[in-house]
Amino acid sequence: MSQLRFAFDPNRCTGCQACAMACVVESVFEKHGAPNFEVEKPFEPQMSFRKILTFNPWNVGALPVYHLSLACNHCENPACMEQCPASAYHLDEAIGAVILNSDKCMGCKYCSWACPYDAPVFDHAEGVMKKCDFCIDRLRGEQHPACVVACPVDALSVEERVDAEKPGIDHVDHQIPGFDPSPLGPSIRFEPVRATDVGLEAGSAVGLETFRHLTKNTGTEQAKISASSEWTLLGFTWLMTVLVALFGWHVLRNQAIAPIPYLITAMAAMGLSTLHLGRKRRMYRAIFNLRKSWLSREIASISLFVGLSASVLFVPMTMDWIGYLILSVGFIALFCVDQVYRVALRDGHAVFQSGGTVLSAFFLCSISIQFLPAILFVGVIRAILVFREDRKSPVLLSVRLIGLLLPIGVVLGIQVDLIQTGFIETNSGMVLGVLFMLTELIGRIRFYQRLDVPSPRRALRHELFRKMELSNRPDPL
Repeated sequence: MSQLRFAFDPNRCTGCQACAMACVVESVFEKHGAPNFEVEKPFEPQMSFRKILTFNPWNVGALPVYHLSLACNHCENPACMEQCPASAYHLDEAIGAVILNSDKCMGCKYCSWACPYDAPVFDHAEGVMKKCDFCIDRLRGEQHPACVVACPVDALSVEERVDAEKPGIDHVDHQIPGFDPSPLGPSIRFEPVRATDVGLEAGSAVGLETFRHLTKNTGTEQAKISASSEWTLLGFTWLMTVLVALFGWHVLRNQAIAPIPYLITAMAAMGLSTLHLGRKRRMYRAIFNLRKSWLSREIASISLFVGLSASVLFVPMTMDWIGYLILSVGFIALFCVDQVYRVALRDGHAVFQSGGTVLSAFFLCSISIQFLPAILFVGVIRAILVFREDRKSPVLLSVRLIGLLLPIGVVLGIQVDLIQTGFIETNSGMVLGVLFMLTELIGRIRFYQRLDVPSPRRALRHELFRKMELSNRPDPL
């Protein structure tokens, strides 16, 4: 059998939801039986693997109204499979379907961060990710997928992939927001959207202010990642940043650290990282994809750092190079932490964020050993990044800049003998230290608030706003 792909014609689709309901019946009811609604909760709507999205749902402006029926695109180079730390995904070479084995999934949700098409869905009841499997059993039996069979207007179909073609680059129509040329190679072909046709409605002409009034209270798609929803990961990454900097202080200044509190804090941090898992008993699978997944590398390197650093605290080292080597492992672990979030950053530069763990740990470490050149160098970089990120919020910008400048001023004062060396150990020094750590935590929270996982729904909304802005610009003539 040749590899297959979806084909969709938005000019035909009426948005009737028949394909989405067929997906629910096939993927849930046919495989697991219909629920008894007298004793069970109704089926969760978000568990449908096929979604109907609408461009211009408010039917405004001189713009068309059309629908998209979207599920997993079964990419040639799937990001979900590459980034899954548990190796729960595999590619069916015969059909080209990307298959998720939920029995191997630990419910970390990272595949949903990596997928720009919003295909993997978290099953809250089972604590694992699930997704469209291309109705692979039906295809093997020479039947069409359930969604294709259910479409009453033949807007959705399945066709063969041609080896010479590059799905997602040559055959994804560029008019469809969210489906620009991609190295992932989504296996779907769109018919070009015609401006107006029998199958498309034209919106009513309204001004930009009227459009903003209509849409201001409709809200936006709920973010997949936020500081509140992922507070356990926020706490984990912040604590690990502090621990690496603390161990750097121990190594570079030969300062004693109480090993038991250090180990308790490290274990608490790692415990926090497991709380967001849907299947915590499967957390051992987190290192099953070291070859490709940054999340696997993060867990492996952090575990290595915690084990080695705690060991040398309990058993003092006799050679300095061992401490430097372990500290290097700590910074490598933080680099892996930052790379995990690269899929969710708008600009993709995980390290160059004011709240990035590598930059924060380096700054904390430089302050703890009072190495002024490094403090000034990193401080200037972080100040520029803070200004770039929070320039639209003067209060927050002021708080973060003050928190950044306070420790620099203290270290500078000590260097020029304006402040006594023992100031850091005084009550005032401790208070300043706590304030500084709080501003570092604020920086990490702001980092999470800036995360933005792409999705077709969001792309459609952004494209609509862009076109409304363009259509309401005054004629230059």
